[in-house]
Amino acid sequence: NRIILQHVPKQFDYLENQCNILMCGHTHGYAMPFNAVINPSIQDSTEGLEQQGKMSAITTSGVSAWGIRFKWPSHNEVVKINVTYN
Repeated sequence: NRIILQHVPKQFDYLENQCNILMCGHTHGYAMPFNAVINPSIQDSTEGLEQQGKMSAITTSGVSAWGIRFKWPSHNEVVKINVTYN
């Protein structure tokens, strides 16, 4: 079993044969004003859990609670993952 940590959630089709769990982040959930200038096609996910073959890809939008709330309309999140092996 293999876990890969990757900052940008992309190349899921390649990585599905390289690991069982892929953890990515933080994407800011394409928050304003970033979603006006970032093309969503450059990433395979903005947040959440996705299955690609036998790989589970987990992407977090991250946290941003300081100063102004510039992540609107996305939300802050911290992801807790419990992994058990048999």
